[in-house]
Amino acid sequence: MRLFLSSCFLFFLVACNSSDKKPGTTLPKNETANPQSLEMFADSMVRLNQYAPESISKAADYYQQLVPTDSAMADSAAVMFFRLVRSVMDSANEKIYRDTTDYFDLVYNESPNAPEKQKKFRDQLKSQHMLMQGDGEGGVYLIPDYDWINNILQPKTSAVVDRYLALLARDEKSPAMLDAGLAIEINELVDRLITSEKLQQEKLPVTFVDHVNSLNRFFLATLLFGSDNSPALEYEKLELTEQFESGYKYLLSAYPASTAAKTVTQWQNVVKAKNQKKVEEWRKKYALY
Repeated sequence: MRLFLSSCFLFFLVACNSSDKKPGTTLPKNETANPQSLEMFADSMVRLNQYAPESISKAADYYQQLVPTDSAMADSAAVMFFRLVRSVMDSANEKIYRDTTDYFDLVYNESPNAPEKQKKFRDQLKSQHMLMQGDGEGGVYLIPDYDWINNILQPKTSAVVDRYLALLARDEKSPAMLDAGLAIEINELVDRLITSEKLQQEKLPVTFVDHVNSLNRFFLATLLFGSDNSPALEYEKLELTEQFESGYKYLLSAYPASTAAKTVTQWQNVVKAKNQKKVEEWRKKYALY
């Protein structure tokens, strides 16, 4: 499930201090002190190596120096920035996937006794704004350093994009699902669902809209059906599990006017009726697979 969401949107810092800047980053000729368009930024971005880790820092420099303080243009620039980040992350994760090194002790146990070579590799990745994270099954993958990224982008982006970036960071750093089981509190799942629902009602760049829709669908499907290792239903009895029943109560109490609350109320009625046919119809309509 995490791979599903990552494939939908893997491209996803206080201003960057001098230690974050890479020596040798040069701006295009004819740079203006107060740029009024994204032409120079866009031109600079396409010249970067789309697969090189150092491009992330260079792109951040360009964003800070070449993107106007106009929030609409900053939102568009954020899309370009994340397109670059996605490309770099895809390439880096492909290398991690093919790496046969066992990083379990380093990433899962955070052991100081992990091999020094592994610790240096982790630190190198961090200096390039990529963080190692466990997938819940013993493997590792990389995510962008969203704290760093958001501190770069959010001083210029609009309030709604800020909220989107906050949800993105929240969900990537603490995945809702790991090893086919719910990895966060049920109330946190509800909160993320409602945040995505509210974002659907806002004006966002198209790329971000697509990802919000994917997140909303994922959160809702998870809340309705759970997963293999965290089921929402005891299917033999057609009864809600205690964990998910608690989540429904929280949703209906905290967000009674939400679309999610209406959907869950209807779902509760289907479950209460113990209508197996209706349950399967709902699964076909809402389940991810």
